[in-house]
Amino acid sequence: MSYRESNILVSLLITLGIWGNYALGVVNLYQRQLFSVEAMYGLLFTAVIYTIFLEVALQTILAIFKYREANDKSDERDKIISRRANSYAYNILSLGVFCVTFYILFPALSKFTFSMPGLAKEYEIMHLIIAIALLAEIVCSSVKLVSYRRGY
Repeated sequence: MSYRESNILVSLLITLGIWGNYALGVVNLYQRQLFSVEAMYGLLFTAVIYTIFLEVALQTILAIFKYREANDKSDERDKIISRRANSYAYNILSLGVFCVTFYILFPALSKFTFSMPGLAKEYEIMHLIIAIALLAEIVCSSVKLVSYRRGY
């Protein structure tokens, strides 16, 4: 596996692991009806700090083990793969912005779609935006991995 593939795979696994744990924490708080701003900030802060720490540590370790490939310039294939993956991620983000805007503009309809009792509307919107951004990142990384595996 090349350095770029390993780099993408490590980032994807970190994203899935830490933010999956964050989502489970939110679900756990919801089930126990313990939603509070402090609890949400605690979960969010922990997820962000762990993501930063693990990304820096694991990417550094990966660069040490594959130091020859780490300094290689990206070629045309890398740029094409990156553009394709970013296109998919951008489409998801665009659709997500539309959905969040719809959620904000039509509060009567949004009562039936998404509700976190005990949290202000702003925090619900924040979690929707986080979920959409994470989904876009996961799709982007997955498309890159599949493209590198296929060779184009």
